[in-house]
Amino acid sequence: AAFKIRKIIRKFDTIKMKEPIELKSIVTERRLLKYPEVFGSLDRGCSLTKVLYVKPVPEKPEKVSLEMAVYANSDFEHVLDWLVARATEEGVTKTARRKFRVTGVGGEKFKNEIAATTCMGIEFVDEIMSHQTGGHFLLNNYEDDVFCYADGRTAEESKPPVELPPWIAALQSRIDEIFTSADGHRLPVIFGFCGSGTVINKLNEDGTADMLGVHWFGGKSFLGLSHMLLGTNNYDEIMELAARGDRGNVDTQAKEMIDQDAKAEYRMLPGDFPMFPFGKSSEGAIPTGSFRREDVAAAVVGCIVSGLLTQVAAYCKLHRIRRVYLGGNFFRAKVARDILRDCAETVPTYRPLRFHFMSNGHTGCLGALQASAADAAEMRAKLSSMKVDEK
Repeated sequence: AAFKIRKIIRKFDTIKMKEPIELKSIVTERRLLKYPEVFGSLDRGCSLTKVLYVKPVPEKPEKVSLEMAVYANSDFEHVLDWLVARATEEGVTKTARRKFRVTGVGGEKFKNEIAATTCMGIEFVDEIMSHQTGGHFLLNNYEDDVFCYADGRTAEESKPPVELPPWIAALQSRIDEIFTSADGHRLPVIFGFCGSGTVINKLNEDGTADMLGVHWFGGKSFLGLSHMLLGTNNYDEIMELAARGDRGNVDTQAKEMIDQDAKAEYRMLPGDFPMFPFGKSSEGAIPTGSFRREDVAAAVVGCIVSGLLTQVAAYCKLHRIRRVYLGGNFFRAKVARDILRDCAETVPTYRPLRFHFMSNGHTGCLGALQASAADAAEMRAKLSSMKVDEK
């Protein structure tokens, strides 16, 4: 009833439809679409809604454009309005025979509302299946420059490492050797989708994938912590503050804990390296005027990044995989990517890893486009060691 009332209100509402936070597109071969009858897909997470539709390329009938948008969940009604407007532009007949896929926790929760607004046949695809399939779709069909940020660092741009004590240098050499067996191959990779939480997967050469774990202290906690400490939960504002901040005014630095003498046995990190997020306040209040709001913002980003990096690096060493692809919208801001790279290039055991940040936060949508509900059911059956036809 509440939905019907809202729908009537929207019919007579003269307020302009909100524009997406971000719009992107990828032109691809039509033949790559496993289910060409599907108009598009929607991935509603715990903070953001990602939506995608397939747009024909008139002058090139063999190609289609995957048109992608991002909205805040608070603007969900505008997501549906945007989707209906795009379907109308494309002359799509909105009937139950026209398929539309949904994924994510909100995709399942709001599938009836999505169906009522779009007038299409809705199919739900499991979130694990959709992200794994979407990751494979990108890695198997495109070069990194199509779906990754082009802000990687050359060896000259990277921070020079600290000269390590002999015993740590020997340990570093043995760790480096772990990762050489898969060098030169596109797959396998470690793939993490960094949304409200981070699901970490291993994408294999044969097209399969293994879910390795979940890092719960992610984007949702980032926004909540920022709201408590900074008074804002606006992603762009927080990241703009962080870009001007100095973590050393809030975090415990290596020089506060480790002897920086060149002959010190534990000297492996530069003195200004932020070791413990918010560590300076652990022994009492930080003197007024010694830190700024920008410094706190930088510490919040560093806190999220350092926890994620530790878990990802452990999976990399366990599976002997050097290459890491991180997707989702948390790393949309360059400062977040820079903070992770600074840490990865500084800590000796992280240095062999190679991080690629995906500029496309729509792996869930892409996967839902390419994986049916039946595919997801089969995956769940395999995970639970059941036959597909068992209930």
